[in-house]
Amino acid sequence: MELNAMISCTGNSIADIIAVRVVPLDYVNSSLVKKGLADFTQKLNSASTDLEKVEAQIGVDVHSALNSALTG
Repeated sequence: MELNAMISCTGNSIADIIAVRVVPLDYVNSSLVKKGLADFTQKLNSASTDLEKVEAQIGVDVHSALNSALTG
C-alpha cells in the first residue's frame, strides 16, 4: 500500500500532516494500530535525542489518531 501525504511545518513547531490518499477504515488492522501505538510510546519514553523524540512523537500521534478513528 502506498501512502501519499504532505507535511506543513509552522514557525511555532507545529506540523500538519495532510493525507492525499487514504483507505477505508475497514482496511486498517486495529491490532497492528494498537501494537504500533505501544511501540512508538515506548520509543518516545526512551528517546534520548531530539530527532528520536520527534520521530516517536509522530508515530504516537498517527497511531493515536488511527486508534481514535477505529474506536469511534
